[in-house]
Amino acid sequence: MTQSLFVKIIFIVFGSISILAGLLDWKWFMKSSNARPLIKLIGYNASRLVYATLGAVAIGIALFLIP
Repeated sequence: MTQSLFVKIIFIVFGSISILAGLLDWKWFMKSSNARPLIKLIGYNASRLVYATLGAVAIGIALFLIP
């Protein structure tokens, strides 16, 4: 497996998890210590939107920018 394929797979997997966590309101994801500062800064629902958007961006990077 080439390095670029491995990186693509990682971006797609983590992007998918982020999208699903934002859209399906996964409590375990949103209550993690990494998500708390963002939730405190912009609010719970806005954080869900940010995570879903970041997931879509990660998948876009994997599909279009990584050779």
